[in-house]
Amino acid sequence: MSLQAEVFVSPWKSFSGKNLQIYMGTLEGRYYFGEVMKKWYLGIYGSVGAFNLQKWNYFNPAPVVDENGFPELLPDGTVRITDRYQKGLAFILGISGGYHFIINDKLGIDVYGGIGLTQSLYKGYLKDNGERYDGAENWNKSGEIIPTRGGVMITYKL
Repeated sequence: MSLQAEVFVSPWKSFSGKNLQIYMGTLEGRYYFGEVMKKWYLGIYGSVGAFNLQKWNYFNPAPVVDENGFPELLPDGTVRITDRYQKGLAFILGISGGYHFIINDKLGIDVYGGIGLTQSLYKGYLKDNGERYDGAENWNKSGEIIPTRGGVMITYKL
């Protein structure tokens, strides 16, 4: 068995004009089917993250509507259209699996993937002026079972 801690910080505030800033910490326990840090393993992990991003289903700008559902008009009479983005916190509990390749006594390559239960608290904002669009008094809440991790990692054994 092994214990792994990791920190992830996105290197950009936006990507292709869309908000995409993430800060995340993860703690994972792994069970190797042979020797530790060699070959196949299964893991259980927990993550906590903060985000400022644009969810996939908000990628296209949309008309802004008032509380009665009517489009807001700009001073020139055109309909106000803007992007939406979300800021909040995420809590994840999941399972993972992967394979650890050995390069030498200290270095390795880890190929992994995981699925987890994600619980999020967030607020939604209009991109053009930063006002809330969601109408919630406090936080919106969201929960899904989704793929939450995957990739290729270079490892170093302490």
